[in-house]
Amino acid sequence: LKEMGELTDALDMAQRALKLRQRLYPERLDKLAISNHNVGSIYEEMGESESALNYYAKGLRLLEKVFGPVHEELLDTLVSIGTLRVESNHAAQGIKVLRRALRIAEHQLGPDHSKTGMMLYHLGGALGDVGEVDEAEQILRREIQIAQANEGAVSESVRLSMRRLGVLLRNHGRLETANALLTGALDLSVKLYGNESTEIASELSALGQLRIEQNRLPDARQLLERSLK
Repeated sequence: LKEMGELTDALDMAQRALKLRQRLYPERLDKLAISNHNVGSIYEEMGESESALNYYAKGLRLLEKVFGPVHEELLDTLVSIGTLRVESNHAAQGIKVLRRALRIAEHQLGPDHSKTGMMLYHLGGALGDVGEVDEAEQILRREIQIAQANEGAVSESVRLSMRRLGVLLRNHGRLETANALLTGALDLSVKLYGNESTEIASELSALGQLRIEQNRLPDARQLLERSLK
């Protein structure tokens, strides 16, 4: 139901599932945490950030009771809270939460684990959103290295991080470096999905916007038209 966009029905079902678990299995705190997270994610899709954060926070407290304050089971909930805080104009709070998630991942899983890379991806994006370009670049380049080591040079994770970093640097005037990253991201998309796939639209659009910044308007038009097909 959630994927079908019937969010009101999905929310009703998720809340009923949560109440049922609370009544039948009150001792299963880990399962209750999942149910709270599910409700929160639907509220987030509905644009009700405060309600979403309330349920995420409940889920996090339950997980901390079960696993303690430093455990990999907390990571997904911390990312949900941190990214939503940043999107809700509470960037400092959100980045603090994302830094906590990264510390936990590094401590529990190691500095080169794929999950650590995921934490770097979210933190780097958040730092970029608030203009901390140098730290964001350092973090995202580290994430790219981790993804390449764990998944290979041609992977979805590498593609996404190259595009994210390329867009960030483009937006801050570092056009030459952005060009290398966005061109690389497009090449990866073609290798992963094919030249005619709709999956490459984001890379075409990002590169088209870069061509506008470079005043290469015919190239920009060609790329942006391809992205709309």
